[in-house]
Amino acid sequence: TVAGLQVPIAPVSPVKLNQSTFNAYDVEAAAHYVFKIDAAGYKIVTVRNIHGVTDGTYFIADYTGPYKDYLCTELAAGSTPTAPTCNTQPSVTPCKGFSEYNNCMAYNAGKWTLSGTSFAPGIVWFEGNLHLGNGVYQNSFVATGEITTGGSLEVYAVNYAGYNGKRGTTTYAPTGICVNSNSPALYPLDYCGTDGSAFTSPDTVIGNYALLAGSYDADGNYVGGNIVLGASNKIYGSVLAGNSYGSGGSTTIRGSITALSQGSG
Repeated sequence: TVAGLQVPIAPVSPVKLNQSTFNAYDVEAAAHYVFKIDAAGYKIVTVRNIHGVTDGTYFIADYTGPYKDYLCTELAAGSTPTAPTCNTQPSVTPCKGFSEYNNCMAYNAGKWTLSGTSFAPGIVWFEGNLHLGNGVYQNSFVATGEITTGGSLEVYAVNYAGYNGKRGTTTYAPTGICVNSNSPALYPLDYCGTDGSAFTSPDTVIGNYALLAGSYDADGNYVGGNIVLGASNKIYGSVLAGNSYGSGGSTTIRGSITALSQGSG
């Protein structure tokens, strides 16, 4: 014992962890397909860096015959937001319904619904809430609101699916981003190059995620950010919920799950 000994211990400074945030509008520019509703109530999509499609904004409308949810530069007379019709020749559709006569997407009361078999590969961004029905998708989905899913859904994030769904002899996805059996002509040029012969992920982490949700409104309030997965979903890629996360039974996620609790409740 050393009488009177005083050890000069400086108090530890408080440690404050940086709080992560997510705002879907911050990553809008990285998306290949940006879906919104225009001032007249029509479904529109801004397409960027997709092989075979000129960059620009298109209506989502039908043509006479088995042509549902096609990209359209001009609407026909008599079109309405609930029944839009194109007056030009059929071009391409970014998604596939259960048949050529079935729509693959819908919008109602702030919610987008994808119900079909697949979507052209790439990053897909929605203003509003998003519901993903049954299907197998090679996409990274972003929504400014909430994301919900049906049962038996499969989503492969862009970077997870990769070039053709394989790494050597190991199969990671049914099909890939550059070699895609569902939409072979529609591949993202910033991931696949002009000829689609190689996979190169741009300097962004969005492609690592399968699902991302939530945003701030003009008043600074947090909107949406809840992700709720249905039963028997298979998600290959990470999940980022700006507010909360939940899932049904028998759901598999190959990636991280982040819930940032930015909203209320």
